[in-house]
Amino acid sequence: MMIRMENYINFFFTGTILIQNVLSRFNIIHHDTHFYTVIIYTFVDCCYLLRNPKAFSMILHHIASCDLVHAALTHHPHIDCHNVVFIEVTTFLHVCNKLYKNALLRQIEMVAWVLIRVIMLPIITINISHEVIAYDNHAFLRYAHSLFAIMIISLEWTNEVVKTNIKCISSLVFMIPFLHHYHSHHCLRTLFALYVGILSTFFHRNMMFENRLLINFTTSYMLLI
Repeated sequence: MMIRMENYINFFFTGTILIQNVLSRFNIIHHDTHFYTVIIYTFVDCCYLLRNPKAFSMILHHIASCDLVHAALTHHPHIDCHNVVFIEVTTFLHVCNKLYKNALLRQIEMVAWVLIRVIMLPIITINISHEVIAYDNHAFLRYAHSLFAIMIISLEWTNEVVKTNIKCISSLVFMIPFLHHYHSHHCLRTLFALYVGILSTFFHRNMMFENRLLINFTTSYMLLI
């Protein structure tokens, strides 16, 4: 009963967020209304995640989402979270499939996941990164790890479900120090970030992806010092 209630709550919030996402793009509702709804949803959902075996990665995903929404709420000119929030289409379809089990819904969910989380999200991440770093390097350093966390966690979840057993996905986080030092014209630091990123793909291979993610994110932070 508790799990079913959780699904109904997720259905309500994700459906509302997606409708608001469209309306706020056309200025029918204020952007802040949309982003505050996202924050409320993440806090409510976290209350149900404690029983989930993937609680760590899901809560980390929510924290990263809230951090990016904070950028949108402070009206940072080069961080538009509408496309990032739009990935909740996959969550909405996943909840729909839980509530109304249907083969067609399952197929739609899988196709949407690949198109949005595996193809579209990395493109959005790179586009926002290049746009932000070109105009405000400080903002890139402030929000880049949250932006990359959402992408990497989505790819790691896909990796687990599909069982492709790719161990180097979290090493993508080293693109942050690489891009920062490259745009700052620090040649040696750029090459060192690339070297550490490549080296990281050979270590921690037997760990759970959450542990690899934590280690690689910490290392990438150190490379920015």
